[in-house]
Amino acid sequence: MLELKNVTKQYRSGIFGNAVTKAVDDACFSIGENERVGLLGESGCGKTTLARLAAGLLAPTGGEVLFEGRPLDKMSKTEQKDFRKNVQIIFQNPQLAFNPRMKLYDTIVEPLRIYGLAQSKWEEREIAAEYMAQLGLPEDIYSRYPHEISGGQAQRIAIMRIIMLEPHLIIADEPTTMLDVSVQAQILNLMRALLDRRKTSLLFVSHDLDVIRAMCDRILVIKDGSIVEDNTTQEIFNHPRDEYTKYLVGNSVPPVCGEKSASA
Repeated sequence: MLELKNVTKQYRSGIFGNAVTKAVDDACFSIGENERVGLLGESGCGKTTLARLAAGLLAPTGGEVLFEGRPLDKMSKTEQKDFRKNVQIIFQNPQLAFNPRMKLYDTIVEPLRIYGLAQSKWEEREIAAEYMAQLGLPEDIYSRYPHEISGGQAQRIAIMRIIMLEPHLIIADEPTTMLDVSVQAQILNLMRALLDRRKTSLLFVSHDLDVIRAMCDRILVIKDGSIVEDNTTQEIFNHPRDEYTKYLVGNSVPPVCGEKSASA
């Protein structure tokens, strides 16, 4: 479904732009239908950059991203709109993705309006009510603004806006990091139930071992912008191959700075 081929993302800095930082370096992986893949690594390793490249929010410096065999940079406007509908991203702080001046009802139904999924105002409200019930949200939330709800409610609304479109792939960029532990569990259980119901693929970005173990069947381990290991969740935790992976799962001491780890 989604494939990244030798994808690199560089940023230039300095007065003359001659300092180059590789946020992602020659990344290769693919995600199939109904597959749940985790992207595991420490803060600053390039996880979010890689997730945004996969979502088409960033253009790669090198390599290419393909969706259902079509390179993103060669898609027509119609194909791009189809891609945007079918590949959705959940951000770490959902409230930053909401218009602070827009009431939550308009925020909730905005995807229905953009893609013409409701034929009338009545149908629009019926669809919204159905999903509100599924996610345990009260209808009196419609008249509120984003700053008037909790982080857990905001993340539920962010998920709701996405699942209404029935995408083929959801990219979740540390969606529970800013929530307390009890709310984290609720959101993760909700996501699992919704994914099971719709057979949706998932790319789940996290540095939390317990969370990624619970959500994913396969894990990509990323270090300094490079994917150093790609294996099933069971193998990653029970029989890690790369020294950095061993360190992350607690089976080893940290690798020496500058030392190259063994290839997966």
